[in-house]
Amino acid sequence: KKPAPDIYDFSLEKMNLKAEDCIAFEDSRNGILSSLGAHLKTIITTNDYTKDHDFSGAAIVLDQYGEPDSPFTVIEGDAHGFNYLNVDMIKALYSA
Repeated sequence: KKPAPDIYDFSLEKMNLKAEDCIAFEDSRNGILSSLGAHLKTIITTNDYTKDHDFSGAAIVLDQYGEPDSPFTVIEGDAHGFNYLNVDMIKALYSA
């Protein structure tokens, strides 16, 4: 159970993946503690219950994933010039 990283570790092992080749998506303090415990870069989206949580260590913290006509707001981090989450933005965050 989160915040333990066990589910991430188990999933990475079963899929034969390395943490440094993956990225996690979370929305809570326990979620990021779990993903960081498994050494995963993490993208956070907040919600009404978690908007005040400590997301230290996240690659980026957003209010939502956004859409081309409805951009996200960056709460913390660098969106690398993007205004909605897409594969190119994930690649930029991954390589940062």
